[in-house]
Amino acid sequence: GMERLGRRQTLFLIIVLLFFLSSLASYALHPGELAAYRVKRFALVALCGMGSMLFVHKFIPQGFEVKHFAMALVTSTLVTGPIALYMFYYIDTDWRVAIGPNYPTIFGDIACLNAMLCFYLALNERHSALLKYALYLGIVGALMAAYASGARGAWLGLMVLLPVIVVLQPALSPRARLLWLLVIVLGAVGLYATNFFVGARIDEMMREVQSYISYGETSSSSGTRIEFWRASLLSLQQSPWLGAGDQRLGEAFAQLIEQGRVSPQVADYVHVHNDFLQLAYSKGLPGVGLYIALLALPILVAAPAWRQMAIVLSFAYLVFGATDCLFIIEMSTIYYFLLSVFLLSFRAPRPTADSPQNRP
Repeated sequence: GMERLGRRQTLFLIIVLLFFLSSLASYALHPGELAAYRVKRFALVALCGMGSMLFVHKFIPQGFEVKHFAMALVTSTLVTGPIALYMFYYIDTDWRVAIGPNYPTIFGDIACLNAMLCFYLALNERHSALLKYALYLGIVGALMAAYASGARGAWLGLMVLLPVIVVLQPALSPRARLLWLLVIVLGAVGLYATNFFVGARIDEMMREVQSYISYGETSSSSGTRIEFWRASLLSLQQSPWLGAGDQRLGEAFAQLIEQGRVSPQVADYVHVHNDFLQLAYSKGLPGVGLYIALLALPILVAAPAWRQMAIVLSFAYLVFGATDCLFIIEMSTIYYFLLSVFLLSFRAPRPTADSPQNRP
């Protein structure tokens, strides 16, 4: 039979179940077409998350070797990267529009996250040279997919997260850590100076923010996001306990639009491009608690030896979720839960000759 669930497995199930129940409660309080759609989708997401954890607990009780996860990660990036690049350059139909307005950006975020996970694992000096080379190839494949997605913000998030990865990787020596930080800083300066994705996006963002502050311009990418966030905070003040529900923004912010406090342009969208504010305005203060629980999930359930890697995952979703919504998109939420299952199930690394317990 199945062994009894441990504390970390039980905690995983509780948080994933709360994720689904929050959408169900939101539908009960604020019924509507979008709310019903999200209940169905989030039920599938929760079943995938809980089912994968219970499957591993039942059939792979010994857990995973991290090198097996690393090779699976590399394989997936080396497959998806070239395919995405081929679709970007050689297919006439714009596949990024065809698959839906949200998914290309989320695809880019996940691709950059895969690159970061490959980089984190490659920095571990315990791994063999062959595995390290494979992980560096995985980084190339992931960045190809990120480029093909057209998600410029993901590259900016990557620049923010790389120093965090270097700092959190416990296997690095102080000298190697300092060297990598120097390489990252020089690389970021080079990308900005050459006006590549990162530099172009920063310049564009600064112009858009200035236009919003000076003229109230909300038609730009940054201007629209700022208007979303302002509307979310105003809505939260109106309904702090129960929220406005999972509705289209034109319905959720209808009163604010009628009062002229928010631009009518926000009415055409279904989320506010910020995970924290999305859960806060739609579910009230309980949504704030849910957001904190979701971010803490990998850290709370990860095996102790992999807690730094869990922090990288949580921080990545915090950064990417600052200008987008990952926790209302099925693809990115399922991926987050699956990575949490891996972190929960990794075996402890084998002690080496220089491990503290083997030192005289």
